[in-house]
Amino acid sequence: MEAPANTKQDAAAVAAAAELAEQGSKCRGHRHEEVMRRQQEALVELRAKVKALEQTMPMMSTPGLCVQQVALMRKELSELRAQKAALYRGDTDSMYLDLARALCEALELSEFQLSGSSSLKHLPQDERERLGSHRQRDLELMRTRLGLLQSQVQRKEELLQEYHRDMGTLRDSQAASQQLEARLDSLRAELQTERQESSLLREALQRTQGRLEQEKGLNHAIKERKVTRVNPEGEGCGLSLEWLEKRTVKTPSHSCIQDQVREKKREYEIEALKKQLRNSTTCRPASAQRTPVLSEAH
Repeated sequence: MEAPANTKQDAAAVAAAAELAEQGSKCRGHRHEEVMRRQQEALVELRAKVKALEQTMPMMSTPGLCVQQVALMRKELSELRAQKAALYRGDTDSMYLDLARALCEALELSEFQLSGSSSLKHLPQDERERLGSHRQRDLELMRTRLGLLQSQVQRKEELLQEYHRDMGTLRDSQAASQQLEARLDSLRAELQTERQESSLLREALQRTQGRLEQEKGLNHAIKERKVTRVNPEGEGCGLSLEWLEKRTVKTPSHSCIQDQVREKKREYEIEALKKQLRNSTTCRPASAQRTPVLSEAH
């Protein structure tokens, strides 16, 4: 009777130690070291009890005591499991509350809007169920708020894309405006050049008209000279010479080569006419000479 009891007791102790070791290896959370320390203490205590039982086992004569010891060990093991589960629930609850606070801060929610922000520790079963339903409603509220934020972010992305497109259009418009401004500056420069050319042409036209009037007067005088004979005393000759002296005053020349050639031609004709008029001062009717007719310089 003693051998089977010892075998069962050893098997139970080994199983309990293995289970505790497995639970210790799976332990996660903020209180990992504390849980491991408690499990080690419980394991040491369990081993001490097993040794005490092994020492007192020879004195036990009835199998009922062995059954009681095994039941006691199972009860202690279940208590250890309950403590471990409570500790795990406490860690999980603490993690949930931390996560809920972080989400409230990110979603701009107050903790008063969350009805399930209380801790599950030391609550009866019915209160835990009620708190679980409240947390479910809080989860739906957070999901709704997250969906709203997602739609707002999507809308902002669309607005940002439209802004980029508008910026591209604005850059193209600015480039086109710069090209138009450059073209406008070029047209202004061309217009200024044309105005200067028009002014020069107007001045040249005025000078040409003045010379034309002078040539007309000279031709008219030459024609009158052909008809009227020169006064022997030189009266008519003096007037003609004085008029020719005034005529020989150099008029402003145009930059064009053709105007210079015409000017030289007219000066040559005027000099020839003056020489002919001087020769006519001898007052000899037989040797009176006629002056040539000036050609039109056009």
